[in-house]
Order: sequence, then structure tokens, then C-alpha cells
Amino acid sequence: MKHILLRKYLRQITTVMCLNCTFLAIGQSHGEVNSSDTEVIEIGYQLIEKTRLDSEYFSEVDENRKGKPISIHLWYPSKKPNNSMNMTYGDYVNYLIGKTNEIENQNLFYRVINSYGGIDSAGYEDAKRSFFPKSTRASKSPEFPQGKYPLIIIGSGSPISQFELAEYIASKGFVVASFPRLGKKQGERLPFDPSGNTEYAKDLSYTLDYLSSLEFVDTDQLSFITWSFEGVPTLELAMKNKATNIFISLDASIGYDYGTGLLKDSTSFYQNDISFPLVHFTGRNMDYGKSFTILDSLSKSTNSITIDQSADLPHANFTSLRSMTIPSMVGEKSNQTYQQLIKTVVLLLLQNN
Repeated sequence: MKHILLRKYLRQITTVMCLNCTFLAIGQSHGEVNSSDTEVIEIGYQLIEKTRLDSEYFSEVDENRKGKPISIHLWYPSKKPNNSMNMTYGDYVNYLIGKTNEIENQNLFYRVINSYGGIDSAGYEDAKRSFFPKSTRASKSPEFPQGKYPLIIIGSGSPISQFELAEYIASKGFVVASFPRLGKKQGERLPFDPSGNTEYAKDLSYTLDYLSSLEFVDTDQLSFITWSFEGVPTLELAMKNKATNIFISLDASIGYDYGTGLLKDSTSFYQNDISFPLVHFTGRNMDYGKSFTILDSLSKSTNSITIDQSADLPHANFTSLRSMTIPSMVGEKSNQTYQQLIKTVVLLLLQNN
């Protein structure tokens, strides 16, 4: 097994872990991560609703629809206007798959947190009253920023899975985008097979093309962060894009057996060149189909792949939803291992953009 650890990367990780107690402070309110190592920037947020032309997409609401709705959640550095309002946790929940159906979004959020082993129905009702009104770090609908900023794409099933990570990254001077994983039919899940891989890749390519048209996005500075299924289709696109600076996997499908099954042609995939650092974070437990087959095959033609098992977390805990949001909802402290991990992620982004 070829695990290639870069000396520069090891020095970065050592710096974060050893100096964490002296120059990085873990926030205690609303699960926020606060840091004094660099200036914290105000964060703007917008939900941008687009339609990707697709005659095969089927909507039970609108049988004449000829396109697939794509809800792009966008965070970016911003000068906070005087009349702007902070996002609340409830806003993020209500915007899960668009801001037109609040009840459906809240029901979806309840199903999501249940799948993460989170909160029962009684606890959820309590959270709606006490937790949802709390402010987050982002401001609602401020103007887009001046200048140009590197773009970070987060692929994580649903934007709410990593929204606290997205806010933290945006506060360091990045534009961050995420969108929901959706099937070819309204209300349908994306299949975990090559057809699902192809469908997500179409949505991702469309989203990236749109974001690249925005004046404040630096199209020469692009990075990806993925979790779970999104790892394989996102890596395929990253390898095709010359602007990719770094690819960060938070226990994504590139480290599991089923990831190989998402590929239509694994031989062709393994022959791709990787010209950017690829860092795969995963826990030490090798159960549940964990496999480094994809990473080992790719490493035969590159020296840019790192497998890091220092953050020993279960799969779901590689999301801010399970490690930060859900604990905050029930009055518990955030997972400190995850918080240290995302500080490392931000350090890698700062050093590779």
C-alpha cells in the first residue's frame, strides 16, 4: 500500500495540533469556531435558485418542467450593511432545498438528523422553539463583494451537513458554495451507482459554470471539500479542471469499496493525472467497507496523495451537522476533534490558494 505523506503537509499538521491551545480558541456559543490566527471577515449568504436544462427531470408539481432545480447555497466575504440581518439556524433549515416550502424543508431536516442518530420528535420540537431562532455568523442577502476570491466547493449530501464549516471558511476570505444532492425525479434520492455519479456530476458542472461567471469569483483558484458519496464524482471533475488547487476528502467515497462501484470505467479513471494535493481524512477503524483501493491506484502515478487518520472520528462525525449542530441543539459541547480538523482544513486551503 502506497501512502505518500508530504513533508510540508506534516509540518502543517504539527503546527495546528501543537499550537492549537495557544492561538486557536474554540467558540462555545452556537457551536461556532472562533480563531485569532487571522482576521475574521464578515460573511454574506445568499440562496441562489437556478434551473439546469434537463428534459428527463420529472416534477410531480409541474409536469411541464424541462429543467432540474439547483439551489446553490453561497457564502462569501462581505461588508455587513446596516440593515442586514444575521442568518438563524432556522433559516438554514427552511432553505434546505429552496425557500418555497418551509414545512417540507423542516420535515426533511428532521429526517436528516434522525439518520445521524440525533434528536427524537420531542427534542426536535423543543429545538424548533429554542435553537432555530439563534443567530449564526452569516448575514442575509448582503451585496456581493468587490474584488476576487478563491472558490471552495463543498459536496456533502446537503448544504446543512457542513454549513458551520462553510461559514468558517468564508470568514477566512473564500467564496464557498454547496448544493443538495438530488435525484432525477422530485423527491427521489440519488442512487449510489454509476448513474447517480453521472447525475451528480452534471449538477456539479452546471453549478461550477454558473459560479465561474460571477465577477467576484477567481476562476484560477478552485478547491474542493467532499464527504461521503460526493467524493468520487467531485474528484473526477477536479482532475479535469486546471484551476484545482487542492482536494480535501472528509471520509468521502474515494476511501470506500462502494466508491469503486460508482465509476463507469475504473481503468480510465486511475490513469488520470493529479497535479494538486489530495488529502483524505478518515478514522482508524477499517470496517464498514472502508478501502484505499482508489487512492492506492491513483498514487501509482502521483506523489500528491495523503491519507490522514489522525482525526479518529466515525463517518457521520466528519460533518459539522453531527459534530457541531446537533450537539448545540441538545445543549452539549461541539466535538473538539472535528473542530481541530476543520482548522487544519482551513490551513490547507490558505496555504494552497
